[in-house]
Amino acid sequence: MTIDDELLLELIKPNKLGEVGDDALIIKVVGTKNMSYTLEEPTTPFKSYTATDEFDYAMEHLITPDITVTLPKEKEKEIAIEIENDVH
Repeated sequence: MTIDDELLLELIKPNKLGEVGDDALIIKVVGTKNMSYTLEEPTTPFKSYTATDEFDYAMEHLITPDITVTLPKEKEKEIAIEIENDVH
């Protein structure tokens, strides 16, 4: 198990059903326990736009965050969370 795996477990503290634990730190980050989550799954593409002197262009990106949280009470709002550490 990597340090990122350990950090994810500590953040979510999943119960036996894989749901967010009652004392999970992610509740403080997101603001509610009423959420679902996925780990390291590609999420909806988004476009970034760049303007130059000659033309404008868009690039489509697909991101794979460490955790994607979905908030059902907020019209299925998704929040992408990345875990960072200084251990290589």
